[in-house]
Amino acid sequence: MTFTTSDLDNFALTLPITQAARRTAQEFAREQPTPEKVEQVLLNTLSVWVVNDYLEFMGIPANKSFGDSWNPILRLCANVADLELPGIGRLECRPLSLQQQTCYIPPETWEERIGYVIVQVDESLQDAKLLGFVRSVATEELPLSQLQPLSDLIEHLEQVNLKNGLVSKSH
Repeated sequence: MTFTTSDLDNFALTLPITQAARRTAQEFAREQPTPEKVEQVLLNTLSVWVVNDYLEFMGIPANKSFGDSWNPILRLCANVADLELPGIGRLECRPLSLQQQTCYIPPETWEERIGYVIVQVDESLQDAKLLGFVRSVATEELPLSQLQPLSDLIEHLEQVNLKNGLVSKSH
């Protein structure tokens, strides 16, 4: 099920951004050479952290420090916001500003992802809204109207986990 942009507030889940998340994001951002890259890394890091918190709350193991977005060299060279889900795969956690109606999905994230969660980080950096997700992308601009509710994300992750379990047992 997809929904219209006006439905986003009905399906979105707002979560607090912890002080530890802000501290880590600011530390990673300080390592960047340009103001644009500073903002990108700050928002990417916060997005990954908030999705990690949500999945752990839902009982789905996640390890934010294993993703490319926690690697200083890859953070500098690429626009990645990935979250490693052990035994399942990598989930891309893309930040979105308040006024955007589409979310930018960098081509370097189009492969080796099991889904894309769109995260709207509040300008105060105090909270973030998980707006929804998609299973895959093939273009740089993802219209928000294509997002599926977070409840579908949990189902999708369970299906991918089952599929991965069947594949690994047969080899």
